[in-house]
Amino acid sequence: MFSNTAGGSLDAGTWGILIFQGVFGILVLGGMAFMVVYVLKTFKNAKGKRDSLVARMRERGFGYLEEDPARAKYFTGEPFGNGGQRRARNIVWGTLDGKPFETFAYTHDAGYTYASEGYYERMRQEHGMELNSPDGSENVFQVTWVTLPHALPTTRFVSHGAGWNTSSPLTERVLKSESAEFNRRWTVECDDPRLGHALLTPRMIERFLEADLEEMVVSFEGRAVWIASRGSSDLYELDYLVRRAYSIAELIPNFLFQNPSRGQPEGFGEASK
Repeated sequence: MFSNTAGGSLDAGTWGILIFQGVFGILVLGGMAFMVVYVLKTFKNAKGKRDSLVARMRERGFGYLEEDPARAKYFTGEPFGNGGQRRARNIVWGTLDGKPFETFAYTHDAGYTYASEGYYERMRQEHGMELNSPDGSENVFQVTWVTLPHALPTTRFVSHGAGWNTSSPLTERVLKSESAEFNRRWTVECDDPRLGHALLTPRMIERFLEADLEEMVVSFEGRAVWIASRGSSDLYELDYLVRRAYSIAELIPNFLFQNPSRGQPEGFGEASK
């Protein structure tokens, strides 16, 4: 028996419970302290990466905006329009080789989607794309877009086997090309089948069979061509992202720009008011 300060006694079982409660309390406090440190460290690392990105972009004379809700509504189709909590962050714009561009990280919270095995490593090794792989807590995409001389009806190229959702309003107008390999790897959805077929020139088909467009979504929409890839970028490979978009835009036959119909999204190349 053990005496307590009030003259009573505590048996061994009671002491065991008190010791367990004390140890449990210490573990809980320790876990809470660890989480606080982890959150602070994560925040510090994220801020450091953002500050580095801002410094690099401004050094090159590019514009930067931390976040703009309007950008999350610029375009239609996968990955846009899914879920809630849609956000456009780390928006960068400017001119490269005398040509305007814009890129941003787009996120939404609609379930979990994953790239194919080895996607991030392959993008790094083959194309120099240092994409940050999401941990499943949110869907993250890097969207890069460039302008066209005039507007075009929407035509969307969706890569097969990459988990992209192709159940868009355009899926009733799916085109097939003369290339069996292209048809195996891509779905082409379009507002105007005539324009879609006109876009599917031999050189355009050849371009979409090149490795750097694997698992992407590419869309001709209004006065923009935009490309979405999984994972957000720290934009060390910004030049590559922009030139890849223009390598597609420059293959559009000139005669398709004879009847412009829509303008480019508001806010291109500027901070939204």
